[in-house]
Amino acid sequence: MQLLYDPRDDAYHEKVGSRINCWLDDLLAESVDEADPARDAFLFAGARSIADYRTLVATRLVGIPLHRHSSEPWRFYKRER
Repeated sequence: MQLLYDPRDDAYHEKVGSRINCWLDDLLAESVDEADPARDAFLFAGARSIADYRTLVATRLVGIPLHRHSSEPWRFYKRER
């Protein structure tokens, strides 16, 4: 499974002094721009609204079947098998 992040989040994490970028680097996370649609993925989110991440998934990961991970609206998506 690939761990993905949105590079647009970098400036926010740096601004607030978050070490999340270092943690994601240590875990070999890849930019969402490099996502392989043939592999399962988890998108690490948290710097912007969930609506923004939904738009990101809908526009950048087109063609990958998605479903809600849970019924809570704040949860994100997991690829269907």
